Amino acid sequence: KYRAMARECLTRDFNLSQFLCAELVPASITTIKEMATLSSKKEQNYLSVFLYCLFAEMAASMGPQSLDGSLYMNEVKWGDFQCGWEAMMHLEKESEQDIYNRILYRRAEVLGLSFTTSQPESYAIVRLACLCRVIEPSRGKKIEEAFAELKLEERQ
Repeated sequence: KYRAMARECLTRDFNLSQFLCAELVPASITTIKEMATLSSKKEQNYLSVFLYCLFAEMAASMGPQSLDGSLYMNEVKWGDFQCGWEAMMHLEKESEQDIYNRILYRRAEVLGLSFTTSQPESYAIVRLACLCRVIEPSRGKKIEEAFAELKLEERQ
């Protein structure tokens, strides 16, 4: 029972860090959605175990550099991880695109940017901020201003 769960959680091909930085497309979480569906059929919470494994992997990623706790999992990284965790908890009820939009909306909120899925420009600005790993609102505004300076044909 637990061996199957461990296998499912440890063999999924998914990089949460890349997903949170909008480097991956929404379809990349289909494999995680399938696992969440599988867990609901078996009455086991594969998704929570999977996310815990991701957390442990990320927190330990710089382990060889120090024995004084996690160098990687600081306050900012935890905020990003928590954003992903909270979004993934909606996998059983929402589409992959909805989960992706949740993450973009949360990042926009943190950066003080406008985000509306029906406005391609706001979508592009927030995605650029994610790709640039912007964490400060002032830098988010700079991306927004630079995007506004582009010619119309460059924005499309």
